Amino acid sequence: MKTVTINAEQKLYVIPCDGGGCTCLGFDVCLSWTQAYAAAMGETLAIQPPYGTIEAYNFYREVEARFCKHPAAKATFYDPGTPDEVRRILDNAHNSHTRLRLYYGDRNTGLDWGDDACELTGTIGRSMGPVHIPLLIKTARSSGGGAILSDSIVKIETTGKGKRTLYQHPEYHREVTA
Repeated sequence: MKTVTINAEQKLYVIPCDGGGCTCLGFDVCLSWTQAYAAAMGETLAIQPPYGTIEAYNFYREVEARFCKHPAAKATFYDPGTPDEVRRILDNAHNSHTRLRLYYGDRNTGLDWGDDACELTGTIGRSMGPVHIPLLIKTARSSGGGAILSDSIVKIETTGKGKRTLYQHPEYHREVTA
């Protein structure tokens, strides 16, 4: 079994992958997902292992494993911090196959990151794993898509004729470039 290591400087768990390489999980993400899994199951985590330790990572994995067996795991699971309105819109779009244009940005300030080079248009799907996260599916012929950073959405629009804004961060704005 390969061992998870800690990169304390970058606040990351470094997780070896089968076939070589690795993936990383940030300490803050690990903590927030642990808390979100517990909340979805109606649990309160009175005591948690110290932040940024292997014990905290192992605890996260234990809570995640319990969540995967819980009835709450049948629903789409959004990033902790995702506004309820964004969850509702994405769920509705998934059920109705509505094409959307997503805009990512700073969830605190509403500043659009200006990801015009990155295509953020498609329909909403769900991953097939034990934790169903929302995916952005490019076309009806696509067989998969990328994970949606639901907690970083600052604006959602429908596409095509009659384009309309379904959600906009209260302080939404874009940097003006010269």
